[in-house]
Amino acid sequence: MRLMQIKTENGARAVVATVPNGAGERSYIVPGYATVYALAQAAIAAKSGIEAVVEAASVGATEEVDRAALLASGRVLAPIDHEDPAHLLITGTGLTHLGSASARDAMHKTPDEDEVLTDSMKMFRMGLENGKPAVGQQGVQPEWFYKGDGALLVGPGQPLTAPSFAQDGGEEPEVAGIYIVGDNGQPYRIGFAMANEFSDHIMERVNYLYLAHSKLRPCSLGPELLVGALPDDVRGRSRILRDDKVIFDEPFLSGEANMSHTLANLEYHHLSLDGSVLGLTSSYGAVTYKVFDYADEESYCYLDGKTIFIERDLNEDISQIGRCNFTKAHEAGHQILKILFPKEYGGDNRKLHFCLAHPPKQRKMDWLEWQANAIASVILMPKEVIMRALFLFGFGERVKMINKVYATWEYKQFSSMAVFLGVSKTALSIRLTQLRLVDKNYFGNPYDLTDIYCDGGI
Repeated sequence: MRLMQIKTENGARAVVATVPNGAGERSYIVPGYATVYALAQAAIAAKSGIEAVVEAASVGATEEVDRAALLASGRVLAPIDHEDPAHLLITGTGLTHLGSASARDAMHKTPDEDEVLTDSMKMFRMGLENGKPAVGQQGVQPEWFYKGDGALLVGPGQPLTAPSFAQDGGEEPEVAGIYIVGDNGQPYRIGFAMANEFSDHIMERVNYLYLAHSKLRPCSLGPELLVGALPDDVRGRSRILRDDKVIFDEPFLSGEANMSHTLANLEYHHLSLDGSVLGLTSSYGAVTYKVFDYADEESYCYLDGKTIFIERDLNEDISQIGRCNFTKAHEAGHQILKILFPKEYGGDNRKLHFCLAHPPKQRKMDWLEWQANAIASVILMPKEVIMRALFLFGFGERVKMINKVYATWEYKQFSSMAVFLGVSKTALSIRLTQLRLVDKNYFGNPYDLTDIYCDGGI
């Protein structure tokens, strides 16, 4: 799903959602919401994803729009803004892309320094070496800079005005991560948008300490906000036209496949620095555990036998609401089992229970974790609710096939059903199999439709 903010013909504001529709797409005005900010606030309040809020508000929506015509008319706004520009902060990271260091390195070198690593290249190499850390390890910090507030943000197609003291105005294609701070003080990621950072490269070339000065310029966001995960490979072209003639035309690459850092490493990690621990609890009292605070400094929390800890980034990422809900229910499952079976449960004297992002493969079944998973599935997806949802999303009494390649309509409805239930597609796939409500489940491998055997006994 992609979202736009526009002005209607009568000057009112509206949000446009673009969703798949058969072999094409459908773009329509979302009833009841004038801004993406309001949509995000509603999603946070409902502890749901933005897609679910949009879908619920769009039942029966008929006012379709032409996005190209909207752009041509100049009625498309930036995909996120705030009524008070001072409450919108623009920051960025540098030297995180595989092709970003060479230009910066050349900018800060003198002819007699060919064999000396500049600070820029040192920073870039730090990212190459430890910007994509393995599970259980801490990644290196990227370069950070402050750009300005919402007063510097302009919409797509609007002029980027250089200040009077500027020496240069250079385009810088970027991918922008869009976040909102909820009423509870926690930031939530909404999605991603293309951006033009616009910087003064001549000023920066004078001295790398002028980097901060060179960034204090207007910038723009592309017309649409992508809700959910960013593709691993993002490609586009950057063009500059003057008097209707192209004077600059170069490709650009982004996405994790073209970066020296993972997106997760560019965001803060507070329960575990690498995000490997999604949740934890203890069914015993007087247990302490090392966590990381807002400054990534080590500290210790006290688990009283009734407390559940959830990884902060997981709890704040709207696109991960399904996994977050399952993690909470999983940890609650340990507490429920301890209450129901105080003597039998936890007989191995385990003091801490972890929900891991990448659990290790074990030859022996971990029955405590299996039981917690079973409890979580029943809490989040009772059979009666699943049966009603099957009819609501057009499946009838059961799903014939889950396959995103060869059963696209069914997979789309299956995905919407997961959003509606507030669970991940993986959890819903497993639950449908457990309840024997799916005939053919190819969620893990859509190409596993047939078994192929070698002829001749080879």
